[in-house]
Amino acid sequence: MTARAKMTTAVSTGVVAAFLLVGSGQAALAKGGDVGGSGDQYFLSDSFSSTANVNFNYGSHGDKAYVGDWDGDGVDTVAVRRGNTFLVRNSNSSGQPDHVFSYGRSDDDVLVGDWDGDG
Repeated sequence: MTARAKMTTAVSTGVVAAFLLVGSGQAALAKGGDVGGSGDQYFLSDSFSSTANVNFNYGSHGDKAYVGDWDGDGVDTVAVRRGNTFLVRNSNSSGQPDHVFSYGRSDDDVLVGDWDGDG
């Protein structure tokens, strides 16, 4: 094996090893935790007031709630998760979900964010 081939093999092995060490088994690091609470009634306020200006029911008592701008209109709305099924509503009001889909396993941790930076 030539010196160049040995160097290429060593560099390739080092890159793969670094990738495996960095990319395997690391948990996502995020501040904040679950908001908590239970039920299917939401009280939202558009100010730092103790009075809610939006009040609605959505989902079922055992659902987990997530908040995000699901349709890119600049307004955060509530989505709920039931097992591995997500029920997304694009308005903060009672009614049927706008989108329903299943993803992952029911015990997966869910992180909400604008991962591709498109708003």
